[in-house]
Order: sequence, then structure tokens, then C-alpha cells
Amino acid sequence: MHHPVYDKNRTVVTSAVTNIDVPDIARSCRTYGAAGFYVVTPVDALRGLVRRVMQHWEADEQRDYNPSRNEALALVRLEADLEGVGIDVERRYGCLPRLFATSARRHARTVTFAEMRRNSPREGPRG
Repeated sequence: MHHPVYDKNRTVVTSAVTNIDVPDIARSCRTYGAAGFYVVTPVDALRGLVRRVMQHWEADEQRDYNPSRNEALALVRLEADLEGVGIDVERRYGCLPRLFATSARRHARTVTFAEMRRNSPREGPRG
């Protein structure tokens, strides 16, 4: 999620997407069995960057050079906003996603990963 996010002054901003983030996070998702990975940004140029990264690794010579990276990038989904993610998840899996946010700051509604996992439904796809 690259927008809306807070900067250190709690101003709503759009954060950058980098060409390194996409394949690295996609590989982690593949390693841990996530069903998909959404890159969410309203900035056309940043969505274009993500498309170029993905197209680079889809090319025959790159796919042959590193097939596992191509498999990982197949998990990437690109959306302009969170609403688009909800629509896509509901279409793919028949239910809306549960939403969680991460932060370096403590909040009143903070939960640990173990608490989140304990309260999550066990059926359906992982991810």
C-alpha cells in the first residue's frame, strides 16, 4: 500500500515503489505460500514501473535465466487503490479481505501476529 500512508509528521503522502521491492516481496510471498501480493498506488508512473519490472522478467531470456523469479512475480497484482484490491479479492475468492495495517508506532488497537492469526478463519486460500 503506497497511498494513502503517513509520513513521519503524520501527513498523508504517496510513498515510492522501487524496482527492487517488487521482485523481493514477490519472492517472500512465494516462499511463504501467499496467494498473491498487491502493489497499490494511484500514481500512473509507479504502476508503469511495476509493469516494466514484471515484463522484464516475463521475457524469454529472463524467464530462462531465473524461472523462480518469474513464478514469484506471477503473484503480483497491481491496483490503483484499496477498493480495487477488495473487488479483486472478492472476485477471486468469494469474500472480502480482512485488512490489517503495520506501523512502527504503538496504537490502541495494536495486535500481535499471533493474536491476528488466532482470530483469523482457517479456511480459504493463504495470503
